[in-house]
Amino acid sequence: AECERRPRRDPNGAVIMRIAGHTLGTPEQTVPEALALFADAGLDAAELIYQDDYRSGLPLRDRRAAEQARRAAEDLGVPIVGMTPYTTAINALDEGEWRTAVDEFRGAIEIAQIVGADRLRVYAGSWQPDQRGHAAHWNQLVAALRTLAPEASAAGIRLCVENHFGTMTQTAADTARLVR
Repeated sequence: AECERRPRRDPNGAVIMRIAGHTLGTPEQTVPEALALFADAGLDAAELIYQDDYRSGLPLRDRRAAEQARRAAEDLGVPIVGMTPYTTAINALDEGEWRTAVDEFRGAIEIAQIVGADRLRVYAGSWQPDQRGHAAHWNQLVAALRTLAPEASAAGIRLCVENHFGTMTQTAADTARLVR
């Protein structure tokens, strides 16, 4: 079966919700094994972790693993619609650390293209409770997304900011502020 990137529609043309499995929930399986599980469970799609040293994730910049995942997804009819890079230093104040994180996220954009994912979660930096440094970390996060968003858009990929504890977007208000 070939992966379908367009949303499914009912007979009236309304978009039908797709239910995707996430490899965060399959830590003991390889990505192809997780995709097979999702197919057996009747799920419509998959989202993959993007990080080194996680059995059920795609290693950073590993094109061969990405191609293997894409082929498995196509064979099983479970398209990979999203990826989750846990790149937390995109708000780092140290220039070298910040650049390394931005480059790591660029790698996620490249790998997303290979697997056919059109969405990348943005884990919005690491939480900085020190109010004196908070604004500077926020500005670095904004700078990272201003750098990465045009690159992702040119690749046909949407960045999806996740509000999550431990990040700069712990609340819906902060998430909306960052997106604006």
